[in-house]
Amino acid sequence: MKTVPINNKMMSAIIEKFSGSSRHGRQMRSLQVQIDAGEEQMKKLAKHKEDIEKEKKDSKEYYILKCFQLDQMIAEKDKLVKKQEKIVDKLKEERLAAQRIVTQGMMKDGRSHFLPKNSHVRKFPKKHEFRSLH
Repeated sequence: MKTVPINNKMMSAIIEKFSGSSRHGRQMRSLQVQIDAGEEQMKKLAKHKEDIEKEKKDSKEYYILKCFQLDQMIAEKDKLVKKQEKIVDKLKEERLAAQRIVTQGMMKDGRSHFLPKNSHVRKFPKKHEFRSLH
C-alpha cells in the first residue's frame, strides 16, 4: 500500500529520501513551500475575484432597481402635476365664466362694471339746496 503525500512535511520527506542529499532536499522543500504559498494566494485571489464579481452584479441590479423606482416615482409625480394643472385650469375657467356672467349683467343695466351700483346718483346737495339748509 502506497501513501499519498498530504502536506509539505510528507512531501519534503519523500523528496529528501529520493534526492540523495540534504542540501538538495532543503531546496526542494523551500520550493515546495513557495509553490504551496502561491497556490494558497491564488485561491484567495480567486475567491476575492468571485466576491468582486458578485458585488458588481449585485450593484448593477441595485442600480437598475433604483433607476426603475425613480422612473416610477417621476411618472407618478408627473401624473399628479397634470391632475393639479387640470384642476387649476378648471377653476380658472369657472372663475372666468362667473366673471363673464357678472359683466354681462352689468352691461345690461347700462353701468360700467368698474363703478359701484349707485355711482350715477349724486350724493352731495346742489348749491341752492345747501343755502336752504342754513
